[in-house]
Amino acid sequence: MPDEYEFTPVEIRTEEHDGVVVVALAGELDMTSAEVVVAALERAAEASPRLILLDLHRLSFLDSTGARILFDANLRAGAQGHQIAVLEGSGAAHRVLELTDAPAFIDLPGRPGGTTD
Repeated sequence: MPDEYEFTPVEIRTEEHDGVVVVALAGELDMTSAEVVVAALERAAEASPRLILLDLHRLSFLDSTGARILFDANLRAGAQGHQIAVLEGSGAAHRVLELTDAPAFIDLPGRPGGTTD
């Protein structure tokens, strides 16, 4: 069994289009990357968008810390008067969001009850 683990840092890409800020994550969202992801989401909110769209399609790992970041971002968005939606893709992010019952708390476009625009 190897003593070392390969660490894949998170990559963050942010774009703004017509009142929508897209924050796309790639790599791993866990306790080691939490601080930079929270900072990126806070910067996105400073633009006062009507929607922050968090794209997790290229995320290879999501743990409970990452899920908590999403839940907290959703609460902050509501308090600040904008929406947050999560494009979860499949794989790691999808499994964690399913296990935490995220569809009940976070808008997941493409799912029943989620937005489609």
